Amino acid sequence: MRDALLELVPDSPVHVRLRGLLLAPEAEVSASARGGVALLGEVGAIVGAPSRDALAHAGASHATTFWARRPWPTVAATWERVQVAVLEPREEADHASELDATPDRTRLGFVDAMETLDGGGVLDGGGALDRAYAHGWPVLADGDARSVGYVVAQTEGFAALALATREDRRRRGAASHIARALASRLRDAGRVAVVFAADSDRVAASFVEALGATPAGTLWVARR
Repeated sequence: MRDALLELVPDSPVHVRLRGLLLAPEAEVSASARGGVALLGEVGAIVGAPSRDALAHAGASHATTFWARRPWPTVAATWERVQVAVLEPREEADHASELDATPDRTRLGFVDAMETLDGGGVLDGGGALDRAYAHGWPVLADGDARSVGYVVAQTEGFAALALATREDRRRRGAASHIARALASRLRDAGRVAVVFAADSDRVAASFVEALGATPAGTLWVARR
């Protein structure tokens, strides 16, 4: 079933959240020939045209965040469009002496609070940072742990990023520096960095624009 769904989801920036979840061996997959649902903790992906039973299972699950190419009202009442963009690295971006590539998880507790407040949107709450640690995906923080960036999903050729900065340390350029450094490290590993901004999040949209990321398409997210 998983292989059938993967055939419906190409390896591309727009599909990185969907394909990344399908590639996770621990994800629970319910599928038919036309589509299906993948669930991993509090995050879900809807692919293709799932059966009514698969959608009902998703709706009854504990997932609080769903990603899809279009809204599915039977799973969640409210969906929001998310802009997807590709972030190219810059040659001068990665200064290892200024960034911590192995940050102490306990020092990044502010991310948990932000994920809770965010409701599982672009930050993808429900332990996204812990999953990055568990999978050995890149995690970078500045020296004072005021800002952190990490991979929340990855495929063969792409990696979705989440970035968080403590409220009292924002607008100092730390998140931009980390985002570009992550893009550089991902390029070295053969992957392209992908960033997101929900239509309602003007701060995120401005941040993505300031990064100079290239628009790649749209995705939909539901927060329950």
